[in-house]
Amino acid sequence: FKRGIIEKDYGVPEGVNNLTTYILSGIAAIKRLGEQEYNPNDHFDSKENYHQVMENLKEMYGRLDKAIEEFEKNKNAEAFGEQFGIVLHALQDFYSHSNYIELYMEWFKEKYGRDLTEQDISTIPTLDEVLSERDKYAGFHKMLEERLRTGKYPDEGEREYSHKAMNK
Repeated sequence: FKRGIIEKDYGVPEGVNNLTTYILSGIAAIKRLGEQEYNPNDHFDSKENYHQVMENLKEMYGRLDKAIEEFEKNKNAEAFGEQFGIVLHALQDFYSHSNYIELYMEWFKEKYGRDLTEQDISTIPTLDEVLSERDKYAGFHKMLEERLRTGKYPDEGEREYSHKAMNK
């Protein structure tokens, strides 16, 4: 994540002394999402194109940056954990409510002439990796710009881009 909030060793922000409070706050925030007024951005729902997905991603990172700034001011691990949980939930929903993985699988087959194997699945790049390594993923990035979208919600029909059809 941005600015080293979660390092490869899954550390916590400097100044957070109670890891349990931090984690439980994030989990509680994810659970409370179901109780709050529905916001499609909190679930990456109904994004019809790459531009809308990127705007949503920018909003999520902005919320995370604001939470970091607030944490640095008043060291409130619970408030930070809550915002982190909301953003983490949204990022998880991006992958489960979009056609990102399907597009990657299509690009991989075009590039390497074969389907992904079980060993290849662990190498699927995150969206952040694709954005930061555009040369490496140039063809895939172009495909995302042309065809990336998320499921439409609350449309629960069986249409191709309904939330139900795209939810994995």
